[in-house]
Amino acid sequence: MDAQNPSELFTCSSGTTSSVRTPDSFSIETYESIVSDVLARYEELADSAIPWAQKTFAGCVVRFAGHDFMDFREDDNGVTSGGSDGCVNFADPDNKGLAECLSAFAVPDLYE
Repeated sequence: MDAQNPSELFTCSSGTTSSVRTPDSFSIETYESIVSDVLARYEELADSAIPWAQKTFAGCVVRFAGHDFMDFREDDNGVTSGGSDGCVNFADPDNKGLAECLSAFAVPDLYE
């Protein structure tokens, strides 16, 4: 996997890379749709031939979210950066295998 950032892994149907979206650019219906799609993928995996597929999928999604928000910083002037902004450096050793895990479970398709 050559992706170093989520914008390289998650693309729009037009083939362009994704852009960072702010919370106010999503409607409640969009959030509910995303939740529904993620839960449906999780439930589909219950019937998988791989007994640990659900657990691995859940771990992958939680790990992605965790590594996204763990880079929150506040400088001496109170200026904040990072946090849940969709920016994860897949090249960072702490994130090793994360892009592959997301791709293996077709999480970019859920983004679509």
